[in-house]
Amino acid sequence: MKKKTFLKKFFEYGLLISVLLLISNLLMAFIFSSETIDGQSMEPNFTDGDMVLSLRISPIKRGDVIIFKAPKDPDKYYVKRVIGLPGDRVEAKQDRLYINGEIQKEKYLNDFQSEKHATDLTKDFTLQKLQHVNEVPAGEYFVLGDNRTISEDSRSYGFIKRSSIIGKVFTRFWPIGRFKLF
Repeated sequence: MKKKTFLKKFFEYGLLISVLLLISNLLMAFIFSSETIDGQSMEPNFTDGDMVLSLRISPIKRGDVIIFKAPKDPDKYYVKRVIGLPGDRVEAKQDRLYINGEIQKEKYLNDFQSEKHATDLTKDFTLQKLQHVNEVPAGEYFVLGDNRTISEDSRSYGFIKRSSIIGKVFTRFWPIGRFKLF
């Protein structure tokens, strides 16, 4: 009698674990995505080794941090901040970012900008000089790393297509001491 009860419980727990794993895999395939930050291009807000979760089905807004397929290697993923939306005019002058002619307050850069840099954090650019267009094209986005002096981003590889975006980062879950919701 005890053997049947044990086998029944074993089967029930095994089935429960299997269902939970299936649900977890479905959520990661269709709703969430996780990524480990690789490099220093998003410092000081994200550091090398930080682990983040993103929502695959979230609308993209200016200032969002996104995960997307690397333009030159679709098997790699990059994490950058959305600066320009479709139709936006983006430029930098004298270490200030302008969108549609208006200066942007980039609060996420405050700590970084307060440090002394030998050069400007954001070098001067216009979309015309970078991509030979005046506006971010429809269905595409202009992204920058927070550590602008070393980041490889839309200034070097161009606009990011919506279809290349995996998701919008909504939490940093590792390391635990730096847990944060965005």
